[in-house]
Parts: sequence; structure tokens; C-alpha cells
Amino acid sequence: MRRARVQFVGGPLDGRVAAVPVNLAERVPPEQRTTVPAASDRPAQTLVYVREQFHAADGRRQWRYVFARAEAGAAGAEGVSSTPSG
Repeated sequence: MRRARVQFVGGPLDGRVAAVPVNLAERVPPEQRTTVPAASDRPAQTLVYVREQFHAADGRRQWRYVFARAEAGAAGAEGVSSTPSG
């Protein structure tokens, strides 16, 4: 399956990049859910990011995920890289 590196904007994952599977039309899923495990001071939560189209500096159309909301619970985990984009 083909993957694209997609940047996350806003929320706790701001500036991070993840490899996300794309469909035959080279589009990433319209919504990305990522689970953040519980810590001593907060419960587990699911972060919801929605797809947004933008134009890169070279004029090409690209996709990124913009923070929409955080939900309580830990359903729908997806892997996300903790490497900041550079």
C-alpha cells in the first residue's frame, strides 16, 4: 500500500509528520484519529484531525491534517511519528 508523509497542524501533534496510506486518487483519509495514552495527570484521549488541502511553496497541491478536537477514550489508535518536520 502506498503512503504519503503528511504534516499535522495545531493541537498536541503540531509540526509532526506521519506516513499515512493513500487511496488510488492519491488522497489521504478525510479524518485521522490518534490515541494519546493516559499519563499520571490526565486520562487517555483520542485526537481527531481533519484533512485540508493547501498549496506548497512550489505551487503543488498537498494534504495536511488540521486539529479538530480531542475526545475522551482510547478508541481508533493510529501510529504517528514524533519526529518534527524540518
